Amino acid sequence: MKKVGDHTLIGASGDISDFQAVMSMVEEMQTLDMARDDGCCMTPRDFHQYLGRVMYNRCPCVLRAVRRLTAPAPCVSRSAPTG
Repeated sequence: MKKVGDHTLIGASGDISDFQAVMSMVEEMQTLDMARDDGCCMTPRDFHQYLGRVMYNRCPCVLRAVRRLTAPAPCVSRSAPTG
């Protein structure tokens, strides 16, 4: 887990290099945000929207990292036996 911004934690499991790639993007975004010096800070929602948009446009190797970071529990289908 790593703290980003004033009110946000980002955590991961699995391949640490994928997490490092995600954190590199987030840190670059934070640097650009601080350079604006407009008195606003990023909220957890801002980080979520940013990562969602970046990952949507990335290669499958980075999408794999996001799926690991945000994957819900698998849904098990319980269909009635046929016949």
